[in-house]
Amino acid sequence: MAPPFTPLFIDGEWRPASTGATYEVRNPLSGAIVGTAAAASAADCTAAVDAAQRAFPSWEATPPAARRDLVLRAADLLATERYKQKIVDACAAETCTTEDMLGSSWHGQVAFLRGHAGYSSVLVGETFPSAIPGGKVFMKRAAIGVV
Repeated sequence: MAPPFTPLFIDGEWRPASTGATYEVRNPLSGAIVGTAAAASAADCTAAVDAAQRAFPSWEATPPAARRDLVLRAADLLATERYKQKIVDACAAETCTTEDMLGSSWHGQVAFLRGHAGYSSVLVGETFPSAIPGGKVFMKRAAIGVV
């Protein structure tokens, strides 16, 4: 059986590198090839940045609760047995993670997503006096990236 191939995800699509270049993913202990992955070119990186730039205005306009729900949905998916096994198997093959660490590789990512989803509820601005006499500083918190 051929090892799995990991393509690039750019502008909502899975695709190979524009140059067709790939690299081998190897198990660090045995040296066995456990997968191949698309090797992004400079053009692929530019395409990814351009796609993120186009997506940013709508993502920033998405209400914080909707952003939170999206990230929580991703955490819920990762928490299923189906994804747990995929993550555990990939970690074991790609990093030679020991058995006692495999669970935390999966659980830690689920907890990370759930924790960060909660940050949407603290997106508030602040005001405070300025160093300039009579002035006031207004701080606005805003999205800094896209999902």
